Amino acid sequence: MKKRVKVIVSGKVQGAAYRDTVERIAYELGIAGTVRNLADGTVEVICEGNDKSVSQFLKRIDIRRWPIIVQKMQKIRQEPTNTFREFHGIHEEVSNRDILERLDLGMNYMADMNEKQDKTIAVITSVSGDVKTMDGHIKTMDGHIKTMDGHIKTMDSNMSGHFGRLDRKYGEFGKTMKGVARDIKAIRKTASAAAPRPKRAPRKAAIRHKAASRA
Repeated sequence: MKKRVKVIVSGKVQGAAYRDTVERIAYELGIAGTVRNLADGTVEVICEGNDKSVSQFLKRIDIRRWPIIVQKMQKIRQEPTNTFREFHGIHEEVSNRDILERLDLGMNYMADMNEKQDKTIAVITSVSGDVKTMDGHIKTMDGHIKTMDGHIKTMDSNMSGHFGRLDRKYGEFGKTMKGVARDIKAIRKTASAAAPRPKRAPRKAAIRHKAASRA
């Protein structure tokens, strides 16, 4: 939806590069219209474009940053006429005021650049601090890992010692049991050899005794 608004801007808006700033913002948003200084020290802005772009434009030209100080914006809604193809400033003959306005504009650009540079430096400093913090965390983790490795080596050494002692202990026990088994076997062998064997009757006498019994 097309929208057209006439704005009378008052405050410190003449001789402060306000018109050039308004032109730049209009160009960025695709706004058509004009901007000019009025004899009473105010600035007249006529803007035309789609509803969203015009709303953004009106917010952005309400500037309160030195040397531009907007104190009041009188907005008058008008019917779109489609008479503007682009946005342009209406300038009088070049005067000392215009020259000062251009100098102020340059100062504004430099101030913007300095502000962006300061923000960039702040971001870089913050990132550097985060990197140093991460490096500290990594070193702390490395220390923990080394401590764990020491504990594991100690546990391994202790376990090896325990298993070695168990092996020696049960190895000696096994040898003792084998010796006991050999002793028992020798005792059984000796006892078996010493025991008296039962006597058997001669075979022929036994047969005769059996035949007599039958008779």
